[in-house]
Amino acid sequence: MSNYDRLTGLISSGDIELIHVEAVPRSISTALARSLSESDTPSIYVNEPFNRMKHDIEDASMRILDAVEHSQKDSPITVVSKNMARNISRSIFSEMMELSKGIVWSIRDPHVQISSLITRIANDLQYEPGADVLTMEELTDDNIRQASEFLENGPKSTNFSKTSWYDMGQHHMQLEASTISVVVDGLELTEQPAKILRSASHLLNLVFSDQMVNGWQGEFINANTGYNPNLTDGTHAWTKEAVISTGIKPSSQKTIDIGRIPESLQEHLMGIALPTYERMMAKVD
Repeated sequence: MSNYDRLTGLISSGDIELIHVEAVPRSISTALARSLSESDTPSIYVNEPFNRMKHDIEDASMRILDAVEHSQKDSPITVVSKNMARNISRSIFSEMMELSKGIVWSIRDPHVQISSLITRIANDLQYEPGADVLTMEELTDDNIRQASEFLENGPKSTNFSKTSWYDMGQHHMQLEASTISVVVDGLELTEQPAKILRSASHLLNLVFSDQMVNGWQGEFINANTGYNPNLTDGTHAWTKEAVISTGIKPSSQKTIDIGRIPESLQEHLMGIALPTYERMMAKVD
């Protein structure tokens, strides 16, 4: 029996409930997913079973099953699985809708999100993957240009697919009327965590707990094996804030002057990212 069939069977029998968190990078998605797994509903969090190295649903099912089998929690168990939109095809997203009790969309104002993404990539290119040396204020025009070129046509990226906005928009338009859907803006999550998480819990049929906001105890199960082997999850700049935190923290909303961003990335931000963000936020009550 395939891993996917095993997972499907456990979901059909009620032993597993799956919540699929779909994100754009730098949207505070890891913290969001961790907080959802801290509800009073027995849950675990699996980080990126779909990732830039492995996009196959059979591999992702194996990673989810491994996490469940090593968990100390009894069934039924809720698995919160967070993935970047760019790592999931439209056909696989349809399968994830069928498997999941709900879809949670993690997004953030693209001006802020892309500025943060450029900063992280500039550090990767200037130093090593996961480095945390340059701040946004310290970026040179050359740093910004190189990061933009990497986003546009770097390894495993075409037409800025690394930002995930195009795939996010395509998947959101695939939503079926019967699918539970929760859109979470990263800034709103940090400003009003209890309100946002209570609302999400109600829609997803999770039991809200104050521990979702502060007092995280669940482990960080990282299925994304493509990170720098010299850094742990708690020291890697892409993950460390959410990994070492015990709750939702306030987030600064700094941006790079749009005039310093190359024209092609400006066009992606204004033509793809911002319209997708605004359309998705318009559906939030």
